[in-house]
Amino acid sequence: MAIGAPNLNLLVGRALPGVPESRQRDAVVSALRSFAPVAGEHGLRILLEPVNAIENSGFLAPTPDAAVELIEATGPEHAEQLGLLLDVYHVARAGDDPARAIERHRGWIGHVQVSDHPGRGAPGTGSLPIWELLEQLRASGYDGAVGLEYTAPAPTERSLEFMRDARAKALFE
Repeated sequence: MAIGAPNLNLLVGRALPGVPESRQRDAVVSALRSFAPVAGEHGLRILLEPVNAIENSGFLAPTPDAAVELIEATGPEHAEQLGLLLDVYHVARAGDDPARAIERHRGWIGHVQVSDHPGRGAPGTGSLPIWELLEQLRASGYDGAVGLEYTAPAPTERSLEFMRDARAKALFE
């Protein structure tokens, strides 16, 4: 709150061995129901970030679909305080199409992170249509920030060259 951030990133975490997964999901939903009003009172929105199971095995919410399922299970009264952090790299790495994920979950997206796939490099270093995805997000009503979360080669400044692209100027200015 002191820095004015509107969102709080929440990783649901890894499944606990020996505890039924349904019980763990119920615990997550219960916690979200408890924390959502508190977040709302402070002007915050809790965003669930799914991370792919290939690189992060055992997560309870490894996909946008799984994260949104947990969010929706809290009930419509918490819709304003809960949302989805969509990381297009994690979506692609999990084998899903980021464009379809945006279409399915556009109403829940509260923040976006980008890096290219494969390799988690800067936009333009892999095969994802980053500019088209960003344009799709804007067209679907998303007007929030876009975080760059990629592995940058040294020096970082060189990896930011993609921002000189006319499409970047149109989207980010």
